[in-house]
Amino acid sequence: MENQKTSFAWDQLFADSSTGYMVFGRPESTGPSEKDHVCVFSNQASERFIGLSPAMGSLHSAVFSQGSHQVGFKEDRIFFTDSGKYCSVSGSVLAEGFVLYTIEEKSAPKESFLPEYGTRLWRDAEDTMQFGGWIWDPSSSLIEWSHGMYHLMGYDENELEGQSLDMNFWSRHIHPDDRELFQNQISSIPTFVDNYILEFRVINAHGKEISLYLKGINVPGKQSGSIIAIGTVFDVSVLKNIQGKLETKVDALNKSNSDLEQFAYVASHDLQEPLRKIASFGERMVLRASSQMDDEQHLYLDRILNATRRMQGMVTDLLEFSKIANVTREYIPTDLNMVLRNALGDLDLLIQGKQAQVQYAELPVIEAIPSQISQLFVNLISNSLKFVKQGIIPRITISGTIYTDPSPGRREMLRLTFEDNGIGFEKESAERIFTLFQRLRGRSEYEGAGIGLSICKKVAEVHHGSIQASGVPDGGASFEVTLPLRQN
Repeated sequence: MENQKTSFAWDQLFADSSTGYMVFGRPESTGPSEKDHVCVFSNQASERFIGLSPAMGSLHSAVFSQGSHQVGFKEDRIFFTDSGKYCSVSGSVLAEGFVLYTIEEKSAPKESFLPEYGTRLWRDAEDTMQFGGWIWDPSSSLIEWSHGMYHLMGYDENELEGQSLDMNFWSRHIHPDDRELFQNQISSIPTFVDNYILEFRVINAHGKEISLYLKGINVPGKQSGSIIAIGTVFDVSVLKNIQGKLETKVDALNKSNSDLEQFAYVASHDLQEPLRKIASFGERMVLRASSQMDDEQHLYLDRILNATRRMQGMVTDLLEFSKIANVTREYIPTDLNMVLRNALGDLDLLIQGKQAQVQYAELPVIEAIPSQISQLFVNLISNSLKFVKQGIIPRITISGTIYTDPSPGRREMLRLTFEDNGIGFEKESAERIFTLFQRLRGRSEYEGAGIGLSICKKVAEVHHGSIQASGVPDGGASFEVTLPLRQN
């Protein structure tokens, strides 16, 4: 009874296993050949792997001849055509005349197509991306070109068969204006240790001018041990053409901006004199003819004088804005603590009049144009003092944080923050407030021409920085100015 239970347990174990098991025995009537073995046991996994069910009674030769060769006692991997599965098979002797085969499914080996199609793939890539390769032996001056290099130079690969491809041949195709530079660069190549880049123009076999970008590296030759230069050459003619057009447009835009800034400066300067005369004659009328004017005439004259003074203020601000762009940019070490104290001194009467509270932390020294940074501080602080609700004591906090810019170059930057408890603004207006003469509130509510923040933005840009604003209606505003510690 106990033996029957043990037999059942072993049978169940083999039946449930994911590994295939087959036992082959040799009938007494046959010789010692392995091919004569007959399957006396197989589980479901083995029958699934070999594609034969039932397998009991099958000959060894019928089961394992599906593969490309017969299976022995060492682990082997074969493909069973009946099941379409790759399996590893290993055999071990159980007893006299009986062999156990263990069968496990394996992933099909990946077939590599590169040996057969790699060259075609590379040729197609060279044609599509307009690039080629070259190998140059400086000791013999001989050059080998890839398919793409022949294509770039306007030749068929068979066209130059029998000719000696050397540096002299290639030099004849170099653009006359680049030939001297090319010769100097080529003569220096054997001395290069790291990757190198050359840019030059060639005239190909069809007479077409092409701009080439060569990236190369020197490697030791396997046989001679001397330096061998290998490189990849790209046709960048289209990029050069686009670059040229962009540079032309940028030059035109810079000239246009310069002309506009000059015009703004001249126009503002020339407007001052007539405005002064209007204001001067208007004030004389008030002094000399005030008693002879009725109320309506007084009202008209007051409006003329107010509009004139407002215009004078705008012209003065516009002149200041123009000066920022036109000033000679001499960046010198600037102590921002000193700049801040001077700005607070200039605004002292306004600060005392509003009983404002200004808190600030220690600030660093940066390379800057002191007069412009002073304008930045004065405008931002006065902005916080101005745009506050009636009866509310202004509270202004000024702080600075130094950090490293994560972008290429990793420059050390200063983040200046000006926070207040003023009237704030809508999120949608965060960009609009830096526009020239842009006002979010009516002139009757808060004075000003709407140019102060435009000046702040211009100062930040001149210092290769930026300024951003955030605010909440009736919840205050925050201005963040980012400036590099050092100007390169």
